[in-house]
Amino acid sequence: MTSGPALPVMDQVLNRVIDIEGVVAASLIEATSGLVLASAQIGDVVDPALVAAGAADLVFLLADLTARTGLEDELEDVMITLSGRYHIVRIMPGQLSEPLAMVATFDRRQTNLAMARRELRDVGERFGA
Repeated sequence: MTSGPALPVMDQVLNRVIDIEGVVAASLIEATSGLVLASAQIGDVVDPALVAAGAADLVFLLADLTARTGLEDELEDVMITLSGRYHIVRIMPGQLSEPLAMVATFDRRQTNLAMARRELRDVGERFGA
């Protein structure tokens, strides 16, 4: 597990996420820039920096789309389903100046997508408290 200096709680958050069944990698990122603040992975399945950059791009595009619709909705999460993997990007609540997101990659064969999303939401709610 690698961690940046920003928050000591990041390791605790990543430990909770990495324990979710089927997860192979997780990163806590600045949602706007894609900067990886902390990451953890099982093996060398994915490059956390590459996934984080793509996640930041998606968050930007979807937040822009939401704003253009004129609706008062806020982006909660993005789910990407691939033939062998799931990627879930979860916006993390908190009082930091930069919005944070948790990016988790799952092995599709070992993961219940609904449960994984729910567990990430629960981690996010505890992190923001």
